Amino acid sequence: MAVDVSPRAAAIARLNAVRCGVGERVTVVEGDGDWYPSALREHDGTLAGVVSNPPYIPSATLATLQAEVRRHEPGLALDGGDVDGMRDLTAIARGAARALREGGLVALETGGGEQPAKVAALLEEGGAFVDVRVVADLAGIARHVVGVRSDAPPPKE
Repeated sequence: MAVDVSPRAAAIARLNAVRCGVGERVTVVEGDGDWYPSALREHDGTLAGVVSNPPYIPSATLATLQAEVRRHEPGLALDGGDVDGMRDLTAIARGAARALREGGLVALETGGGEQPAKVAALLEEGGAFVDVRVVADLAGIARHVVGVRSDAPPPKE
């Protein structure tokens, strides 16, 4: 399953799945502004993995991005909202606690800086995840956060 909040990105994902010969095995779901839309909720507690490279750039810093990034990437794919860019990372981390089965893997890309520690703390909150760790990218920047869904009950909404 693939989820995107952008209808255009979802359409491109469907096309790419067909072009790669996996169109019958990949279900693309539009998020309607929500990273865990109702179409995905029926799978709560059953998913083996959640992997995401969500928008994580703070809204106030979008104008400072390199010109080629601003020209070619849609704002929706970049804008993580708020002062710290954590809006979508928070939604996905919390949703993963509900969506994943015991032993399921979550892997999130962040913007580096303080975000990896904040995401790791979200994952560890309430004991939902174990073996939470921050992983550096190829440039040595602490950027990715991974964790394994524990057997603790999912958090209440």
